[in-house]
Amino acid sequence: MSNGKWYWEFKMLASVLIMIGVNDANSPSSYENNDITQGVFYRSNNGNKYLSGSATSFGNSYTTNDILGIALDMDNKKVYFSKNGTYQNSGDPTSGATGTGALSVSSFSSMFATVLLSDGSSSAAANFGNPPYAVSSSNADANGHGNFEYAVPSGYFALCSKNLAKYG
Repeated sequence: MSNGKWYWEFKMLASVLIMIGVNDANSPSSYENNDITQGVFYRSNNGNKYLSGSATSFGNSYTTNDILGIALDMDNKKVYFSKNGTYQNSGDPTSGATGTGALSVSSFSSMFATVLLSDGSSSAAANFGNPPYAVSSSNADANGHGNFEYAVPSGYFALCSKNLAKYG
């Protein structure tokens, strides 16, 4: 994604050590090679954020069965993370250029969704609008696309082929 506002979710299926986030499309990170410098990530066991490889306190830890939402605003170069519907760091994806509680992705021109796993016992399921797991509520974007556990922020679109064709 190089422009637009996008939303998707990940459900933690088995969480020992997982980092979810967005990665620079031109120079992807690799947890295996201990190179997490090319993106913005939110880590499971301690809730830290990793911004271009630097770790600092950010939000709550997460574990198995938690659902994490990612709201990526490429128009304002911001990313927001939610845990079970609550945006971390008092984030507000609808805050626009002010970026309340956001992490900056200003140094990256295009991004893609990423899950970095530390070992073979961690796993997550991605929901870009067609969940591979049951949701207890059904939330779609303003176009009626997607089936998410939590509400899609106003002005954001499900990261799906129909929306990418129109807005991406």
